[in-house]
Amino acid sequence: MVDKRAFAKEMVLSVALAFFSTIVGASVVGWLFGDTVINVATEYEGLLRLGSAGLAFESIAQLLLFSLIMGTLVSIFTTDHLFKKAMLLWRCVITMILSVITLVTFVIIFRWFPLDAIQGWVVILTSFVTIFAIPLIAAIIATKRKDKRMEKQLVDYKRKQRDELDVD
Repeated sequence: MVDKRAFAKEMVLSVALAFFSTIVGASVVGWLFGDTVINVATEYEGLLRLGSAGLAFESIAQLLLFSLIMGTLVSIFTTDHLFKKAMLLWRCVITMILSVITLVTFVIIFRWFPLDAIQGWVVILTSFVTIFAIPLIAAIIATKRKDKRMEKQLVDYKRKQRDELDVD
């Protein structure tokens, strides 16, 4: 049975972490490469259209929507709430594939940079892998900690049951 409160809490934390990661990542990339990106893609209303000056409000809104989708994917596929029987490795692989599809879709829909700009793809995919790793690693660590806690509780419960049987 899915604990709806725990799942909602995990989802909110996952979205918040994804948003934080994307904003920090986009800011660092913009600060380092923003002016170069502007010169390459002047006709695009791209993600880094302000260059190293910062992120536009529209870009922040796009990153929020991206983070909502990413946080939802991470929450659904990396926790045991919906896919209890699937291996964590496969859930992470599925999450990564769906995330790349989401990223490419955002690049196309919001025209973050020209599709034939190799430099744009290298920067965004490198940033994405780095940014994606942060919430995914956090989710994996949380799942492992929860599993250890549950295992300890099971051992304690078995010991208590055995002690009660020995007393009788």
